Amino acid sequence: MKEKFLPGERVEDLAEYLSQRYRLWAPAAKEGAFVFAQVVDAGDISMDYSTTLLPPKHAFLPTAEILASVDLQTGEADSVRPDDPPPAIFGVHPCDLNGLARLDQAMREPPADAAYHRANAGAFIVGLACLKKCRPEAFCDSTETFRPNGHFDLHLTPMEGGFWTSVQSDAGRALADDTGLFEVPTDRQRAEYEHVRRGIETTFAGRRLNLKTLAADLPKIYPHRMWEKLAERCFSCGACTAVCPTCVCFDVRDEMSDGCRTANRCRSWDSCLLKDFAVVAGGENFRGRRAERIRHRMMRQGSYLARRFGLPVFCVGCGRCPHVCLGKISPLDVFEQCQKEVGSGVGRAA
Repeated sequence: MKEKFLPGERVEDLAEYLSQRYRLWAPAAKEGAFVFAQVVDAGDISMDYSTTLLPPKHAFLPTAEILASVDLQTGEADSVRPDDPPPAIFGVHPCDLNGLARLDQAMREPPADAAYHRANAGAFIVGLACLKKCRPEAFCDSTETFRPNGHFDLHLTPMEGGFWTSVQSDAGRALADDTGLFEVPTDRQRAEYEHVRRGIETTFAGRRLNLKTLAADLPKIYPHRMWEKLAERCFSCGACTAVCPTCVCFDVRDEMSDGCRTANRCRSWDSCLLKDFAVVAGGENFRGRRAERIRHRMMRQGSYLARRFGLPVFCVGCGRCPHVCLGKISPLDVFEQCQKEVGSGVGRAA
C-alpha cells in the first residue's frame, strides 16, 4: 500500500478536486447533528464529526427510487437512473467503511443488483480514521470494525499538521500522484503515524464479545425467553433498521403516474421490525409477534449474514441503532447476553 502525507491546509483542495469530477458526498453539520449529504462548497465539510444520523450507503442505495419506467402507450421501458457523475464519499469512518463493504457483498451476490451496481460504478471513497469513539453507544471495538478494511481509495489518519494517507486503489494512486496535493512522508511523520496508530489500538482495545463463536452461539438461544423480555422494550418502529449501515431489505412496488400513462417500478427501504414485513399471500404472517421480529434482526446481524458472507459478525458496531431506539436496545447487549447464556463470552475458551 502506498503512503503519502496530506497537509491539513490542503484538505479542502482535495474535496474541491473531487467535487469537480464526482458527485461529492461528505459529512456536514445540520440542525445540531451530522449527515452525509451532497455538498457543493468544500468548506461545509466537517472533518471532526460524531457518527452521522444516516450511513453513507444511501449514496448507492437511496431510501426511495424509481428503478424503471414504462410508457403504457408505446410499451417502451427505460431505466430512469440519471446519467450523473459517479459519487465520491469523503470522510468515511472505519465502521462505515466496513458497512459499505458488507453492503457491497450483499448487493453483488448473484443475482447482482443492477441498480446498485450502476450507482456504485466508478465510485471514489475517502476514509477517515477515528482517534476515539464517536459516541457512547458505539461498540466498534467489540466488533473490531474500528480499523479500515481496505474498502477505500484513500484513507486519512489525523496527525500533527495534516493527515497520513494510505493509498489503496489505482484511482487513489492516480489522484495522489497527479494532483500535487500530497507529499512524501518524512521519517518523523512516519514515526508519529506509528504512535497515532498504536494509540488507536489502545483506545479501542476493549472487547465484550467473542467473535470466534458469536455466529454459532446466537442460534443456540433461538427459543430463549430473552426475546420476549426484549420485545417488551421494542416499539417495532423500524428506526434501528432505518439508520443501519448493513440493513439491505427493500420493498418493490409498481405505481401509476401521468394519468395512468406511465407505470413506475419503485424501490424503497423496508424494515424487518415492521409488523407487516413478513405478511404473504393469504394473510399469513411468519413473524407476526414482536419477539419474533427482534430476534430475526439480531440473528441476521450477528449470525445469518455473518455465516453467509464468511464474516465474524455483520453488524459494524456504529452505535446508531441504540442511539435512536426508544427502548435503548443495543445489539452489543443482546450479543453479550447470548454469549453469557451459552458460556462462550469474552475470556472463555473459543
